[in-house]
Amino acid sequence: MGKWNDSTIAEHREKISPFIEAYQALKNEELADAYAIARREKDRLESLVTLENAHIRAAEMVFAERFAENDVKTMKFNNGMSLTITVEQGFQFRDKAAFIRFLEVEGWQHELTVPAGSLNRLMRDLAEKKLSPPGVELGEPFTKFSCRGLK
Repeated sequence: MGKWNDSTIAEHREKISPFIEAYQALKNEELADAYAIARREKDRLESLVTLENAHIRAAEMVFAERFAENDVKTMKFNNGMSLTITVEQGFQFRDKAAFIRFLEVEGWQHELTVPAGSLNRLMRDLAEKKLSPPGVELGEPFTKFSCRGLK
């Protein structure tokens, strides 16, 4: 079953049960057709999301220039929306094993269960405590937009 096992099915059962029941009634050829339709629709939607992400990124780049020109970090608009820009420092693993050993020694092993994308947050937390773990180095700084009041 690939990435699906008993625990992942149980975890998502509420969402997928109606589909499973409908698909169990199909013959293999019908199921293959339904699967192909779903995959094509997913590809179409992902293509649209990719296009929308390009629009968002382009607007953010223009806003970043305007934030710099006006020397501001937040802009409020008549439609009730406000945008805030921050620059955050990224981090990269140089030696993952050394970093994991450090977390274990310092009592932060519970952080090993968080998604990999939480590395920047974890590193900021460690930096506040004046801890510099081995195996991690500074990456490129990146800009981050926060949007509120979007309707």
